Amino acid sequence: MNQTQRHTFYEEQLALHSQQADVFKKKLHGLGTLRLVIFILAFLSFFALNAEAFIWVLALSLISFLSLVKLGVNVRYQRDKHRKSAELNRLEINALIGDWSGFKNGAEFISSKHPFSSDMDVFGEGSFFQLINRTVSLEGSNRLAEKLSGGSSTLELDHSAIEELKQHMAWNQGFCAEGLLSEPSDFRHDIRKVKNVEVSTHVFAEFLRIGIPICSISMAILFGMGVVNSASFLMYASLVLVYIGSGLKQTNLLAAELGSVANVTKIRRRQMDLVSSLTLNNVSFRTYIDQRLIGEHSLEKALIALERLQERIDYRMNLPVGVLLNIFLAWDLQLIHQYKQWQKKYSQDFTEHLEMFAELEVWVSGAIYKFNNPDSVFATIQDECAPSIGDLKHPFVPEESRQGNSLNFMDGHKFQIITGPNMAGKSTFLRSVGLAFISANAGFPVLASTCQLPQRKLYSSMRTSDDLNAKSSYFHAELSRLKSIMDAMNSGEKVFVILDEILKGTNSIDKEKGSALFLQKMKRLGCMGLIATHDLSLCNLAKDDSDYFNQSFDSVISNNELSFDYRLRDGVCQNMNATFLLTKMGLIDSENLNLEN
Repeated sequence: MNQTQRHTFYEEQLALHSQQADVFKKKLHGLGTLRLVIFILAFLSFFALNAEAFIWVLALSLISFLSLVKLGVNVRYQRDKHRKSAELNRLEINALIGDWSGFKNGAEFISSKHPFSSDMDVFGEGSFFQLINRTVSLEGSNRLAEKLSGGSSTLELDHSAIEELKQHMAWNQGFCAEGLLSEPSDFRHDIRKVKNVEVSTHVFAEFLRIGIPICSISMAILFGMGVVNSASFLMYASLVLVYIGSGLKQTNLLAAELGSVANVTKIRRRQMDLVSSLTLNNVSFRTYIDQRLIGEHSLEKALIALERLQERIDYRMNLPVGVLLNIFLAWDLQLIHQYKQWQKKYSQDFTEHLEMFAELEVWVSGAIYKFNNPDSVFATIQDECAPSIGDLKHPFVPEESRQGNSLNFMDGHKFQIITGPNMAGKSTFLRSVGLAFISANAGFPVLASTCQLPQRKLYSSMRTSDDLNAKSSYFHAELSRLKSIMDAMNSGEKVFVILDEILKGTNSIDKEKGSALFLQKMKRLGCMGLIATHDLSLCNLAKDDSDYFNQSFDSVISNNELSFDYRLRDGVCQNMNATFLLTKMGLIDSENLNLEN
């Protein structure tokens, strides 16, 4: 599917959901008008009908009014869901043309101490996280950040889930739209509070839970038959309310905690309905869903039971209704019993199941990314192999402008040294390789035709800065980053390193010598990686040692114009463009300069 077809898909979905949102909006207005008409008719019937007829009309009007209110709630939900779906398609259309700013950027996960995330633009505005993120909960966002930062331990399952979900784009958007109907909250934290509510009852509570309803209904029947007088019935009812009221504090606490997660519970339950309806062909993914999310003690069952508890809480919140329910059904005792049953059956695994649900959000994000980038592939990661990526592209570059380059480490190669003039594509290529490692280790597709990578931890040093608060110079900050890389290797980690113009804060001779010695030590420690540099002397390492090899980007100056093809070539680049750019901007005199190359 080419970009035009993808754009058409989102346009069609946008039109469909916008139309449906308008339909439900009109229905909602119609229901509001109908409720008003029923209210006016009921009011007028008071003056037009006799007392007996008015009672019947009032009862019918009340039933109709409440039914319309309930129907209105569902219509409002449908309207809001279609609005969210329409908005998601608008954002996807923007993302296809290079603007993914409408998605959450994960700025809260930025860490200057992380081995690579700052250099590779993993988090923050315009980041890879923002490009790929379609999570709709805090748990989902946290899980996505964890996988981008530290990788995944279930790569085969990740690939299966993403490839399968890519075939269900309408479902993916419906799943996301459901989740967006509530404000993001820390559901895991709130559920822990619900799980840990302590409720205690005395030894006769279970007997009274069953006995009170039997006695209350019997007393009501006897009262209706005239066997029990009103005074006796009222005294009995008062004793029941006094007893149940003695535990009101803990019941109200339980009601408050359950009520605090009621909206999110309903949304998660609707999302689980979507999961249950999903037809999957991949056996491993289907098994995962069946065992973890839909089975007997699964998240689906736990959410349904929790939602029922919350509905029963809502009934008692109406004071007259709550009083009657407690007199005749010992409602608060029933709630406590049902909550204990929920705790016993579901609470132990509930948090773990929520984490699995967060994993599903991450897979949906990966599936939409794969749909938007159909020329991407899943990487093969092996313990020890030569890194090889065919036609690698940077996902931030607009699709029509992407220039692919290949990464080819032959057996025995340890370091690729890349030279080239400013703006020729060195840093973009380094970040493309970095994002390939990040995507592959997180279980996401890589924007390339083929991808084989070693099982190594990524480290980088590309974007260091001084820290005035810590009284740290730029050079010291860079040395600290390089030391962290060296410490990782000394501790036995297998490292793939990406370096861009290291030791910039010192003089040229010192820089050349120090850079060469640093690369040689990293090689002795078993490191692999890429380094971009303007120091052509570093390229001499490849002359004497086959562990190093040179590649370069180049520029062309013709007719006083500078151009680039952004293609990676074998060998060392000799053409630099700083003098030309200084001349072009009038910063130095151009007399007697030969700018053609």
